[in-house]
Amino acid sequence: MQVVVLNKAVKRMLLISMVSVLSAPVVANVDTRLLQQRQLFQDAENALNLGRISQYQELEQQLRDYPLYSYLQYNEIKRNLG
Repeated sequence: MQVVVLNKAVKRMLLISMVSVLSAPVVANVDTRLLQQRQLFQDAENALNLGRISQYQELEQQLRDYPLYSYLQYNEIKRNLG
């Protein structure tokens, strides 16, 4: 019985290790994408603040799936109201 339990534990550890190794490139890719989007977001905010509307609109289109996109929209609305 101990051999079977040990064997299951080893299999579980191997499975966890394989999943970790195989998912590492995916996590790195997500991090890279978020870093790129963060820079685009900052560039879009600067363009909006400087009144470079066409540049802002070009950048804004690339950020629709960025988590902080709604803040960009808010700043655009606030700017248009004021």
